[in-house]
Amino acid sequence: MKTVLAAAFAYKLNAYYARKAVRLSVPRSLILSLAVTLMACGQPSSPSPAGIQVTRAQYGDRWPFTIESGYLDCIPPGAVVFRSQSGAYAVNGLAESRGFADVDPIWRDDPVNPGLKINIGPMIDLGLQQCH
Repeated sequence: MKTVLAAAFAYKLNAYYARKAVRLSVPRSLILSLAVTLMACGQPSSPSPAGIQVTRAQYGDRWPFTIESGYLDCIPPGAVVFRSQSGAYAVNGLAESRGFADVDPIWRDDPVNPGLKINIGPMIDLGLQQCH
């Protein structure tokens, strides 16, 4: 019988403090605005105009991608990422180690040298400049 009474008392005590906690809670509008802010910050976004825009028209035959344009970003300390409508791709090893997609599917073959790719070095250099 003592166990049942102790359990009933504990239940009522928890219910009492739960009601008190609700009365002393933070305004719902503050919680809602905080939740919306956190969701916006935590969501990976689609490609946005971050970094510097690069296009095939700027580079002509030296353009290393099969995509017409995109943005080069640098995530400190030096992960270079190419963002386009189709996704975000690692342009250097550091970006690849951070989990960005491999650039190979959009890296253009060199038409002059079969089996090789167009030099991606200028994109790495330009991307690294975005970290400074």
